[in-house]
Amino acid sequence: MWAELKRRRVVRVVIAYAAVVYVVLEVAQLTFEPLGLPDWTYQFLIFIALAGFPVAGVLAWAFDVPSDDGGKEAGRIDTRPNPKGRWILVSAVVVALGVAIWQLSFRPNTVMADGVSADLIAVIPFRISSADERVTILREGVIDMLAPIFSATPRVIDSGQMVSAWRNYIEDESQDLSEGEAVELAGQLGAGRVLMGSIVGDGDAFALNARLLQVPGGSAIGDVTVDGSADGLREVLSQLASQILSMEAGVEDAQIDYLADLPLDALREYLNGRKASRRNQYGQARTAFARALDIDSTFALAAIGANEAASMGADADSRSLGSRASRLLGQYLDNLPPRDRDYFVQLRSSPGGRESVVERGRRFGELANRFSDRADAWYRYGDFLYHQAWRVADEEDWMERAEEALNRAASLDPSLGIVQQHLLFVKMNSGDTIGLRDMFEQEIQRAEATEWSVFYRGSMAAILGDSTQGAWINENIERLSYLEARMLALGEGFLTFARYPNPYTDRTAARLERSALTEVDRRQYIQLCF
Repeated sequence: MWAELKRRRVVRVVIAYAAVVYVVLEVAQLTFEPLGLPDWTYQFLIFIALAGFPVAGVLAWAFDVPSDDGGKEAGRIDTRPNPKGRWILVSAVVVALGVAIWQLSFRPNTVMADGVSADLIAVIPFRISSADERVTILREGVIDMLAPIFSATPRVIDSGQMVSAWRNYIEDESQDLSEGEAVELAGQLGAGRVLMGSIVGDGDAFALNARLLQVPGGSAIGDVTVDGSADGLREVLSQLASQILSMEAGVEDAQIDYLADLPLDALREYLNGRKASRRNQYGQARTAFARALDIDSTFALAAIGANEAASMGADADSRSLGSRASRLLGQYLDNLPPRDRDYFVQLRSSPGGRESVVERGRRFGELANRFSDRADAWYRYGDFLYHQAWRVADEEDWMERAEEALNRAASLDPSLGIVQQHLLFVKMNSGDTIGLRDMFEQEIQRAEATEWSVFYRGSMAAILGDSTQGAWINENIERLSYLEARMLALGEGFLTFARYPNPYTDRTAARLERSALTEVDRRQYIQLCF
């Protein structure tokens, strides 16, 4: 039987057919989703390919039967090879091998964390096929929207940590990951699940397609398809979360309602604020978070974002926003998702009432270890140790522990500008200038077009004697805004502490007086000077 199949070229045809089908399916897998084709089209193609196997075999058998015309050739078997058929077979196999080698060559090497948790989900920024700003904001915004819903079990990786890891993994933020790359990145973060997807359409009508994959391996757990619009974002979010929960049972449906009742405008401003914060655009972040709180003062997550963004500003408006955000957070703490609420309740309360500096430092350390995956927990611990080290002379290792905590925070979320800032402060006050120039240059670039760039320029000129930055200060000091001049004054405080002379003291004070045009600025200037 086998000899007969070979003689009639059935085996050859089936092998060639399999090679062609393999190539076609690989091309379809790469192109169908970007083209916006529904999932059933790929499944239909697989069905057609499988159905074609027996058809190809039968046709190969039927059309290779030698003719019996009763002549002298009757009953003889033509065993001569068919060069044309052989070349077709070889070409098909070569193409299939080429595609396979290409996949193996360009598929990322899977480097997993020591262990992955099935209760941890990595959400990859979604592929967007629209220039509509109402849709493009969802590229990273989907992570921010899902994080408070999945804050227990299963839990979504913190959006800041996720976006930072994604940026470090890719070369260009417009780049979209393949499924293999997404699985690799999730494995590096210790996630046992990865959610990736795309949004096709504009703000008036779009289709959100998502797929949940298992890590490691990349096998599909399930697919999600939600139709909606920018105005119906909350409904889209609820449907997306519900379908994910149906695949990953274990989360109470009540958690889905956390963002569902928020005004849509407040949700959009919150997402804008989160996006700006990650890019160290703290002025824009403060504006967006403040607008979110103006729309809905009970929005506790927006209060947290506003408080963090306000801490990066030195003007009266930033302090006012920070005070308002702290007050609202305390008032509406119960509105936070359970895990966030647990963290902030413990952060704001001290057992037994008043506590000493050492006791508070110990409590912050215990909190950071309990919530070890939160970059902000390690930052607050390091920030406290750094600013209070002078009060505990007998605790000689506080500054070293502060640096360790800040480095831990930076490893979890490199996009937190306030962490990088404090690492620079530690370096400035250490008296060690090795590597300080690179840190200054990185922070100047990071803080470009913000008031903090003036702080770094002035500090770099004073500590390192950098002539380029010194010339910039001399040329621009008379054009600085009040806030920028305030940052030079703030830098003077750090430089005095670090025992570096500041050549701009008198000119900075004069510029502060001339640029304090508003009543709020003048009151702050008077407090600063007297």
